[in-house]
Amino acid sequence: MTRYSIALTTLLSTTITPHFATAADPWSYLSVDIPVALSDMAVTTMTYTTDGGNSTTAAAADVKKKIILTGGCVSEKGNEYLGEYFACLELTNKAFSFEPIAPKTQFQAWTGTFAALPDMPRERNRHGSFQVNNNLCVVGGRDTADNLVAAIDCYDATTNAWTEVGTLPEKYMTSDFASYTLEDKVYIIGGYNQGYEALSQVVVMDMSNMDDTITFEEGVPIDTPRGDIFAVPVDDESTIMISGGFTHLNDFAKPLDSVEQYEIGSDSWEPVDALNEERGDKQLINLNGKIYAIGGEGKVDSGPGITVDDPLVVLAGGSIVLDTVEVLDITVDGDAEWVTKGDMPASLFRFGASGWVEEGSDDGVIFVFGGQVGFEAECECFRTTEKVMVFNPSQSKVLGQSAPSAGVAISVVVGHVVAAAAIVMMLA
Repeated sequence: MTRYSIALTTLLSTTITPHFATAADPWSYLSVDIPVALSDMAVTTMTYTTDGGNSTTAAAADVKKKIILTGGCVSEKGNEYLGEYFACLELTNKAFSFEPIAPKTQFQAWTGTFAALPDMPRERNRHGSFQVNNNLCVVGGRDTADNLVAAIDCYDATTNAWTEVGTLPEKYMTSDFASYTLEDKVYIIGGYNQGYEALSQVVVMDMSNMDDTITFEEGVPIDTPRGDIFAVPVDDESTIMISGGFTHLNDFAKPLDSVEQYEIGSDSWEPVDALNEERGDKQLINLNGKIYAIGGEGKVDSGPGITVDDPLVVLAGGSIVLDTVEVLDITVDGDAEWVTKGDMPASLFRFGASGWVEEGSDDGVIFVFGGQVGFEAECECFRTTEKVMVFNPSQSKVLGQSAPSAGVAISVVVGHVVAAAAIVMMLA
């Protein structure tokens, strides 16, 4: 089994400065929460019609657009220490839709409503989700026994029901991968096999005849085997980008900063500008021509500006939970570079996120759902949260490429600040 081990936990002499949203603050918490604390779920924005028609040609009143959350870890303790490794002991088969409500004036805030969908056929986490026609499908991931899941389950928005439409061949089963959809084809990129060896494979699923037969073929592999990754379109739908993640090639000692880009037309992967910070278990979102790398696990040798009083546990390594955001503006001419663009209200990883643009608006926001926060010494765990954040890029400032001043995961424990560092992947 896999698993995550704390490499460093230190007691700090600093105190927390709370994050309060202001009119110029790009981040804020929503007044509504996910119905249950949730992490390691899959999140997809779904546009559909209730009668099964084509959403691109249907009348506006008949088109629905919602963010769908599926599966995940629902243990309040999130990933907890079990003696030799960290694991989540409670998964879910629940699915929820979230319908954002935009502010109508400058004095209002974003909010929204959650609704329960029918339960999925099975529990899973660390999986992927995608839309094909009027269906929201989930694939891959792991069950409560930490085994890879073969079944492909799809939710039909017209019938409001789930159906198992096929299975992944054993050699293609994976978790913690990136997925990308282009028309009826779904690209499953990288991830981990059953023994948590990072994969370079790219599997192309043809879902055009999903009611009868799903076909699979191998695509061009990525250059560096990696898991804990996400994929986004770049300048058009025929270009895919992945970034960061973890690999067994360095014994999971630290995440990657490398970024790869795939041109579907030329059928090749090419390296592009690297992230400023090595990070995995983060979210990668394309919003209005800009790509955002949000939160995740990073690597640090010592916390900048932090005085260490007394180390509680020192095992190895130095990974931390990040609160930083990087942005790559792909609309500029020439070679674009990643720049740091502010901090999240809290350090976060293993969360879900989705971009959102209101009809008739040129601006957009990014919603961040749940996830796991900094290590808590009392429970020896990374607690799961039910909170929802919204990020408004139009209010954020570019901080340049200097190192962040607050990239350490922190949580209050008995009046002190605890920094959880180094979640190093181990095989047991």
